Amino acid sequence: MIKGMWQKLAALVGQTEHQQEREKPQGSGAFADKRSHSRLALNRHAVCTVIAGTGDSPLPVNTDQQSARLIDISYGGMKLALSKSESQKFAATTPEQIYTCLICLPNQKIPARLRIVYYSTSRLQAGCSFEHADNDTLIQLREILEPLKTGESLRQTDPKMLNEKYASGNWFIYRGYGPTDFSVRLDEGHKSLVELVVTMRTLDTYSELSFVDGSWRTAKSAAKTSIGRASVQMLRDRELDPSVIRQTAHTLLGFDHPDDNHPLNLVYRELAALSASLPSS
Repeated sequence: MIKGMWQKLAALVGQTEHQQEREKPQGSGAFADKRSHSRLALNRHAVCTVIAGTGDSPLPVNTDQQSARLIDISYGGMKLALSKSESQKFAATTPEQIYTCLICLPNQKIPARLRIVYYSTSRLQAGCSFEHADNDTLIQLREILEPLKTGESLRQTDPKMLNEKYASGNWFIYRGYGPTDFSVRLDEGHKSLVELVVTMRTLDTYSELSFVDGSWRTAKSAAKTSIGRASVQMLRDRELDPSVIRQTAHTLLGFDHPDDNHPLNLVYRELAALSASLPSS
């Protein structure tokens, strides 16, 4: 079973990025971008870093708060923003060497093995290609990357297309893959969250996260009792379901907008605080 899962995930990845990309001389800041999997940018307001892993060849990054920041990521690799001291350390690396690291996302750390495909001392950036020796990193990446793709796809619905309830009252409606829908209502100053309803579909299952009258709730769809049933019955959870909250937060981790007070960035901050308050799963 594990072998079959690995084969399926490996097929998704195809050739690793270091086989697809060919850098110009290290330090030039330019390279041929021919990767198989497009990188997904991360919400710039989230704390996403990469720290050194264990073993004989840990990634040469700092261990303090100025450590390498994760800019984007895919099944095949990632891009890092480096400090000046880290850029100097990367000058001693070679593309043939395999390094270990921990990808630190909110509430999750993913171990990975990688090669440094290119780095730039002028841009203070580095491009890395994953080396998938087994299926562990792929499985953990999938839990993150699929919601990230949904977050990247979110687009605001034209207010002219909304019904009377949502056309007024400071509502902002967004839809993405799945479909996934975010209905967000802000206060008059558009600075804080008043109400939220998120619905997400994964295969035949719907999940819901809501914030109403100051309380958070989660729900999942009941099994269909008849073929062709048009409506979906949502069953409210007695206690908050951490998996629904994580999926929603990971989705917004893939939504990148510079405005700190963008409605979905306001929601992301609320979800980050909510996630931090829940027991670790």
